[in-house]
Amino acid sequence: MINTFLFISFITGIAIGWYNIFSPFFIVLFAFLSFIVLFFTFLSCRESSFIISLVIFFTFLGSLWVMPYSFHKPSDFIDKESVFLIQVTSLPKEKYLKYIFYAQVRQIDGYPLSFRVKVNDFSRRDVQYRDIYLVKGRLTKFTFKKFCFYTLWLKKNAYLEKRSPNFIDNFIRNITYHIVLYFRKYLSDDAYGFLSAVFLGRRELAREQMKFVFRGAGIAHLFAISGLHVGLISSILFFILKIFRIKFRLRLLISIFFMFLYVLCTGGRPSIVRSALMFSFLGGSFFLKRRISLLDTLSTTGIVCLLLNPLWVFDLGFKFSFLAVFAILMGFSLFPLKSIGTKLFFVYIKGIFFSTLYVTIILLPLISFYFGKIYLLSIISNILLIPLFTFILIIGVIFLCFYFVPFLAEVLSEVVSVSVSFFMKLSFLLSSFRVSVIDIYFSEWLVFIYYIVIIGIVLCVFRERIRKFIVI
Repeated sequence: MINTFLFISFITGIAIGWYNIFSPFFIVLFAFLSFIVLFFTFLSCRESSFIISLVIFFTFLGSLWVMPYSFHKPSDFIDKESVFLIQVTSLPKEKYLKYIFYAQVRQIDGYPLSFRVKVNDFSRRDVQYRDIYLVKGRLTKFTFKKFCFYTLWLKKNAYLEKRSPNFIDNFIRNITYHIVLYFRKYLSDDAYGFLSAVFLGRRELAREQMKFVFRGAGIAHLFAISGLHVGLISSILFFILKIFRIKFRLRLLISIFFMFLYVLCTGGRPSIVRSALMFSFLGGSFFLKRRISLLDTLSTTGIVCLLLNPLWVFDLGFKFSFLAVFAILMGFSLFPLKSIGTKLFFVYIKGIFFSTLYVTIILLPLISFYFGKIYLLSIISNILLIPLFTFILIIGVIFLCFYFVPFLAEVLSEVVSVSVSFFMKLSFLLSSFRVSVIDIYFSEWLVFIYYIVIIGIVLCVFRERIRKFIVI
């Protein structure tokens, strides 16, 4: 449970540092003083004092960690000609005399920043996925429903200098290009865009109509590569390694290695990083032969994610990913899922139903606050579509494994294409119902009141079960 408090305090510290509540001098001073107090409370062997000082230290550590990014915000460079250091994070597409792609901004005029930007490149240079460039351009900002979207405009004669790529980026780019070309060669147009998006994270290859159908059916979360993908891929890899009679511990190590390779190939978004880290921590507990709390595992994962990038705390995918896992852990702790004899299929469907229900209850006000909509059929859509989605992913991974066997690749590609076609038709049918989506907006106060009520009900009704949940 202590890890949860540390996670919350670290998030609080990042917010304090980002919004400049204290000056940098006081943040450094308080961080140093809290470390001194932490050291002496550790020597005194007073557990309660040590925990309190540790929480305080993590708060100021969070402020200290985000400090390099807090001196300059993206809004400081709006409508100005600046020099940007960017890394291309999507496959460039040609459209109306320009190339369009997404990139991660690392620096502006030498100042460290980290945010995603859409690039309109009128210079039409040969820009490669995962490469790093120093460019001169103009940044613009568009605000829509509490979201800030940034666009970087590069003129026809814009300055563009390619930085020397490293081995990892070259390796990831080559793997991605090979897989995308393989999908393009064997799959139908819909299956190509679908599998590129849900397996590789290349959502720019999916048609806009497909994205619209996913949102309308309440299954847009399937586009976010997360625990479902990690679980399936690790299970298939475990099975393949078992065929070669590799010992369990070695299989686990190999799986962890490939999980992080998969994280890099899919762009390293918060949801997939969270899944891979949780998988690694649970695997590590097996090696150490220690029982580990799932709540502490989630909190430790959150701390590590924010150490990698403190600005992820403001990322919507980060918030939704951690809240969704927390909802599932807490929900199944309060209401354990009982098996129904040997009918595993019904247990699976029941698991999908309650997982979606718990996640919906927790995320409903945030979805309404950010998007102004509530998806009424999301539970039904998930029950009907997740089993088929899982089947498509499994066949997709097997299809990828038979890259060097053209005959089997063609057979499996037909299965994938037909399955995706059926999946899209069913999704379109669910999204076409008038009651599938309703427009409701939760204000900040309504969101606050909603969570206070939920917390109050849970604490009053399930006090004993909450105590068990804390140690699970």
